[in-house]
Formats: sequence, structure tokens, C-alpha cells
Amino acid sequence: MNGAGILFATAKTGDLSAGTICLPDSAACIILDIGLGGASGIELGHRLSAAGHAVPLIFITANDSETVRQAALDCGCLAYLEKPFPASALIEALDRRHRNPDKHQSW
Repeated sequence: MNGAGILFATAKTGDLSAGTICLPDSAACIILDIGLGGASGIELGHRLSAAGHAVPLIFITANDSETVRQAALDCGCLAYLEKPFPASALIEALDRRHRNPDKHQSW
């Protein structure tokens, strides 16, 4: 995907303080696993928002529940994907973001 102009950054845990969150201005979307070590992906989503980052989020999880799904929805996610998911589901979510850059929630 780097050849398509998509850049990636990874982190092994969600244990970040608000002062350490640094995103490039060009970030169009963040893909977060809900089950990160440390803080949850949803908690990290709230921290990003509190730090002033209005980047749409795609959440992925292997532990789906109505409570988790609702928390992701409340966080304003672009997509919520249950593992395992086909690559096409992630590509579709990214494509929706590309076609509708001002629309954050679409699932």
C-alpha cells in the first residue's frame, strides 16, 4: 500500500499519554485494535479526540460484544470490523473514507 501513497505507522500498545500522541497532519484514518495492550483502542480513540485529533477511526476486534460495538459507535468510528475479516472489508472502509472525506461514521 505504500506504493499507493498510503503510509503506515504501528504501535504495540495503547498505553500512551495524551502528551505523546503525535500524528502527521496528512493522517486520513487510524486503524485501532480494540484489544491493545495497556489502554483499549477505544480509550486511545478518546485520547486522540481530547488531544484535538479529528481523524476517523476504524476499529478491529476479536472480542465482539454489543457493549464494545456501542462504545466504538459512541467514539465515532468510520468502521467496526470483527476478526477475522476479509481484506475487502478494510479496503471498502478506506475507500468510503476516500470518497467521503467529511463523513466520519458510515457503518
